Formats: sequence, structure tokens, C-alpha cells
Amino acid sequence: LNDTEGEHGSHVAGIAAANRYIKSGSSYVDAAENVKAVGMAPDAQLLVMKVFGAGGGAYDSDYFAALEDAIVLGADSANLSLGGGAPGFTYANEYQDVLNGLTSANNDKMVVTISAGNSGSASDHLENGYLYAEDVSLHTGGSPGTFINSLGTASADNIGETGKPLVYNGKNIYYTESDGTPLSSIAGTYNFVYIDALGATEDYQAVNSAVSLSGKIVIVNRGELTFVEKGNNAIDYKPKALLVANNAPGTISMQLDDYTGTFPMASITLADAKLIKETATKATTGGYTYYTGSITVTNATTSEVTTSRENAGISDFSSWGVPGSLLMKPEITAPGGNIYSVYGTNKTKTGTAGGSDQYELMSGTSMAAPHMAGVSAVAGQYVNSKNSFASINAALKAGYSRRAIVQSLLMSTATPMKNDGKYLPTIQQGAGLVDVSAAVSASSVLMMGQNDDTLTAKTGQAADGKVKAEFGDDSSREGVYSYSFSLYNITSTNLGFNLRTDLFTQALFEDEGELFMDHATTSLAYGSDYTVSYVWSGTTSIPTNPYDVDKDGDTDADDAQAVLDYLTGENSGSALNLTVADADGDGSVTSYDAYLILNFVPGASTDGTVPANGSSSVAVTIALTDAGKAKLDQYPCGAYIEGFTYVACDTQTAEGVSLAHEHSIPLLGFYGSWTDPSMFDNTSYVDTFYETDKIPYSGNSVTNYMEVTYG
Repeated sequence: LNDTEGEHGSHVAGIAAANRYIKSGSSYVDAAENVKAVGMAPDAQLLVMKVFGAGGGAYDSDYFAALEDAIVLGADSANLSLGGGAPGFTYANEYQDVLNGLTSANNDKMVVTISAGNSGSASDHLENGYLYAEDVSLHTGGSPGTFINSLGTASADNIGETGKPLVYNGKNIYYTESDGTPLSSIAGTYNFVYIDALGATEDYQAVNSAVSLSGKIVIVNRGELTFVEKGNNAIDYKPKALLVANNAPGTISMQLDDYTGTFPMASITLADAKLIKETATKATTGGYTYYTGSITVTNATTSEVTTSRENAGISDFSSWGVPGSLLMKPEITAPGGNIYSVYGTNKTKTGTAGGSDQYELMSGTSMAAPHMAGVSAVAGQYVNSKNSFASINAALKAGYSRRAIVQSLLMSTATPMKNDGKYLPTIQQGAGLVDVSAAVSASSVLMMGQNDDTLTAKTGQAADGKVKAEFGDDSSREGVYSYSFSLYNITSTNLGFNLRTDLFTQALFEDEGELFMDHATTSLAYGSDYTVSYVWSGTTSIPTNPYDVDKDGDTDADDAQAVLDYLTGENSGSALNLTVADADGDGSVTSYDAYLILNFVPGASTDGTVPANGSSSVAVTIALTDAGKAKLDQYPCGAYIEGFTYVACDTQTAEGVSLAHEHSIPLLGFYGSWTDPSMFDNTSYVDTFYETDKIPYSGNSVTNYMEVTYG
């Protein structure tokens, strides 16, 4: 009651567990329909533990004590939406015993989700936004989210929108606003003037001479000037409101502490700004272009899905990994950008139907972590209701805690995220975007091979149900990485599985003769850059040439092409062995069979069966080819090995019930020595551009020039 730290905690609690039904008068109404905000584990009991002081700031000792109390009180999941601003570490000497206790027999169910941080990548804070190619660390994630036994959570942008939108040409335009006069307070329809400029005094003056800005909603572009300057420069022209259009994809929050105007200010996305310019009335004056039309400000909260899950993007602010241990952090991604939840410091409510100022939008990994805490509780409830897994798969229940099973289900069924067909970095997304529906409908549970939490080069084995393969660094550049996992069938039907692996690394690009590491990834070509072998337990013989479709005595890419030629009519099939072309055994020849044949590794089987209520293990070995090594040797100090192994089941029961589901295992290693790069820059972008590079003081080309002045 005596602190002034705001609504952050209430917003977080609402994301995790806000009620499914809320009181309205003498009855209860659907929260999703009426206030557009429901927790991931609605109606769950909350244990609220205060770890921040009245003036802010939390000590490690406070939140570790709270975690121990939560275990004693029997919590199913714990959330820490907090963390340091500096890159964190994996082990905490002072608290390692407590961290180890999170995975002990005394805590057999509590999942601990912690925010990854809101610092983007390390290169975001550099002048040109990218690391030199000889650098390796993009890590910004803070402790305690980097600690080994936490479930470090990155943030994805919401695929939906919730708020009181503007309406333009029948389309809802959602905006972002900071503290101050809310835009919804001026609900109504207004003329607008979009000045295609940056909001300098002369911009307003020039357009105002042609069309009065008074009483209108004015729009200007982001760039050069601060948001405060854009707002204060407009005061003399008496606009009804000022909107700032982003100049890059995504949303922006504006810092308006020194803004002295009284009209509302908000920001809109670049996409919505383009829509307005494409459809509004265009005019020019004094060298300025501006657009006019009408727009409606609403005061009713609406909610809608605006993009597909497949197109979900990771939040720009979400911190990247990995710590110096090369253990994978963050480990999973959940929605954290533009999340609508409880506005804890405002207890009043408007009288407008569907509208309430008790709720607000916030963004951060602080929002992603409680999402994970809520779905962890839901997955835990599922594990309990699934007959405790005991009668379904006794070996699974006997060998693993409920917490381990929950973490496995959530990580292995997460969706690996892509952008324009390219994988987002594993060091940014971990296992991918959480999908609780997939987690509670999977017909099997995947557990990684155990290695007592010890990371050994090229054989990383995650523990405690964490689904990830961590290889460390490969300082000798052997290019061979191995791991194993087990599949536990939790049905009474034999399950058939097919395996594949996609490998990639961070891309490089050249600018003004200098190589830089890109934020985007580049794919490594299977067969050309690497090969993979999968060995199933119990397999006594593995055919070396099972798909000789073109009858030339081997199984290779020509057989895959023969299948495609047959499907497109280029080959009648009379000279082909179509009997072996059905690689997936579903009774028909399709392009998927061509894909499986193309990815076939002689001497290894991608297919396997897990018996009903039983288990099977798989040993995986990834080997870079000479061509793959040569490609990665272009990286001055080595390259990340990133990827996903997919474990797909497409079995149906005798009654035709589909048991199809897919697991994925995120992969992370480093080809080369991760500690080779210098801690100093050996030059600067400006020196390279102007060819004014200085000779390094030690004569070592990777050591920075130092000049010392005594006086």
C-alpha cells in the first residue's frame, strides 16, 4: 500500500490467472467477451510474494527465499518477471544449492519461468546495428533468466490486437499510447491531416497555411526529432490529437515526460500509415505533401486476430542468448508484445459497454514469462488428469517428475519460428513459440538423454525434461555432434515416427568491404553441408538402399527427382520401381515421398516404431561434410550451429482416430572456439570506411590498438 511502483505486478498476475468470469451487478459475465482479458490459467489460486522494495529494486536473496516458500506451499508454477539489465550467467555460486533444489525431489512439480530480458541483441546497441564477422556474442539476456534451472522465456508479438481502435475506411487501426490524456477520451469522428514530414515547427506551419490543423487529428512521421519535440511543436496549431507513424515494422512506445501539450498523443504502425496514404486525398503545398480524410476515435474495447500464428514474429525488444556456458537461453518463446491485461492501479470503470480503464496494453518479456507460468499450470493439470501417466506409461512416471514432463511437453511441442521462410535464430527463440494445445494433445512424451547437467563438447544432453541439444564449442572443428532422446508412448496403439533435421547458422553480409554478422540465419544444405544418422533402439538391420526408384543401384537425389517426374507426368513410371517410391508407407506416392527420399541417409533409418505404452530411444549424429566445414571456415572465429530435429508421428488408430503430432528439438553449438574473438574491437566502422585503420598495438590483427597518455 505504501509503494509507488505501478501496475506491473497486477498486469503480470492477470496474464497468468485472470478469472474466466467476472462479476457484473448481481451476476457473472464472460470476461473474454466483456473485457477482452482472461488469464492463461483462469481462476487459478495466486500466491503473491513481494520481493521488491517500496522504491523498487529486488535482491537475489529475496526472490530466492520466495521461490523456496512457493515450493513449501505447493505451487504448480512460479513466475519471475524481473531480471538484470546486463548479460547474465548460468551458475550463481551463492545460490547454486537453491537452484539445484528447484530440480530436487522436494520440488517435483513447480516450473520456474523467468523473463529473458528486454534488451534486444547486443548488436542493436551498436552504431550500425551489427557485429563484425569475427565477433560472436549477441547475448543480452539478464540473470536470473539465464540461470540453468529456470525456464528462460523470450517474447513474441501478439498475433491479435485489443484496444479502443481508430476506424478508418472500415478498418480498425490499433495504436500505442503512453501516460497522459487517452485518445479514447475524445471519441468521435474527425477530419485528419497527415503531414508526410517529421513534425518540425516549419512542417506544421507550412501545411497549416494551406489547411487549418486546428481541431483536426494530425499525423506526422517518426524520425530525427524526439516524440516530445513533435508534440510540443504542434501546440500552437491546436490539433485535436497527434499521431506519430512508425518508420519501421512493429509498434513503438513513446517517452513523453517533458510533453507540455494537453491533446492526446499516440503512435500507429508503418503498415497503417501506408494504408492511410494510399487511400486518403493527396495534396501538396510549399514543397510538402499531405493527406486528408476523416477518421473515427472509438471508446469501446474490441479484440481481433490480425495475423496467423505461422506469421508470428519475435519482439524486437526480446533479449538474445547465449551465456558464456553456451547453454541454450532463452529456452522458449511466449506472447509478450502488446498484451492486454489488468491495469492494477486504476480501480474505476467506465460506463461504456465493453469499455473499461481497469485494463491496459503492456509489452515485455515480463508479459511472456507469466504466459508460460499459466500454461505450465495448465499442462500440469493435464498431467495430473492423465491418470498421472502411471497406468499409461509407468516407466515415464517412474523416471521423471511432473515438472520434467511438463517442461518436456511445452518445449518439444513449441513451434519453431520463421521469418520469410528462414528460421529465427535458436539463440533468439529457443525451442520456439509455445503451443499449449499441442502440448496437451501429444500422444507421446520426448525426453532427452541424461548427462547429469554436465556439458561435454559435442554431446550436450539437457536434464530435467528440458528438450534441447547443447553441443558447446567445437574448438578442433571436427564438425561431429551427437545426442540422444527417448520417446514414451502414452497410448495403447503402436506409434510410427519419422525424423528429419534442419541445420542453419547466422548469415554474413558485406558492407563497404567489411563482413558483418546478420540477425537473419542462412540454411545449411542437407547432404551437401551435413548429414544426419538416426539409430533406433532395437533395430537389428538397416537397409542401405531402400528407395532405388530409378533402378540405378543406389538411393540418391535422382530417385527423389524420379518421383517428382512421375507425379508431374514427365515420366510415365514404366521404367521406375514405384513399389519402393512410397517412402512413408501411406499407400500412395506423393511429393512428401520425394522429400523423404531426398533426405535419406544410407545406413541409417529415419523411421521407427514406439510400442503401445512403451518407449524407444534414438541416437542422433550430425556430421558436417567437407563442403560444410569449408563454408563455416569462412567465418573468422567460427560459427553457430543451430537447428531443429523433428520427430513426427502420423499414426491412426484402427477406428480412424488420428494420433498425429510432432515434437521438435532445438539444437545449439559452435563450430570453432567461442572464446577466440578478442574482447576489443580491432578497428571501427568509420576507420574501415575511410581507410584510417591503425596498427594494433600488439601486432596481433585481432587485438585493438591502444594509445595511453600519461600526465
